[in-house]
Amino acid sequence: MPAPPSGPPRWAPVLLVLAQGVLVATAPGCRTPRPGNEQWLAVGFRSPRQAFKTFQTALAADALTLEYRCVSSSFRRGASQLGYREVREQILREQPWLRRAALAEITAEQRLSPTRARLQARVGSLFGTVEFEVELVASGYAEVWGEEELLWDEARDAAPVPAAFGTTDSPSKPPTARIELDPTAEFDPRSATELRVGLEWRIDAIRSIDPR
Repeated sequence: MPAPPSGPPRWAPVLLVLAQGVLVATAPGCRTPRPGNEQWLAVGFRSPRQAFKTFQTALAADALTLEYRCVSSSFRRGASQLGYREVREQILREQPWLRRAALAEITAEQRLSPTRARLQARVGSLFGTVEFEVELVASGYAEVWGEEELLWDEARDAAPVPAAFGTTDSPSKPPTARIELDPTAEFDPRSATELRVGLEWRIDAIRSIDPR
């Protein structure tokens, strides 16, 4: 009868490499930390930078409803909120490094127009540093609320608030604003408790920057 082998089997180094790979992939330093109270309190869409940071919070928390609000129709490829998960997985397969975008650092900001902006950011990964740019687009909105109920809303021009302010003949008089609602809006004005008009930023595209 042949003697049993005295050393480890030939496939042992393969298992060791695989085990090390699992350890690296699941090491605490490689995990995206869950958002804290500070990140949740900072959620908003008032500026390109705030919109991207909100996207990072949603990505880290795997909060698909919030993440859906962070992106434009073009980014989500026309998908509804119900279909966004499938589109999201496809985007992450195309750009695996995007999973770590929640840890990215913004390095530059550029306003391309009143309604478009570009951020540059970078994030580390197991394979080095990835630099990428984020295109954002702004759109206006108007909402009428009755306490906790949304009575009516509509998309507005990109800058609804400045356009609503008129000029006065006397410089001593304070500026006035007039918001005209769509004539087809149907709700009881007596039940309205809040009118919100503003501008919100959405992510329109995220692409990596090829090193030169």
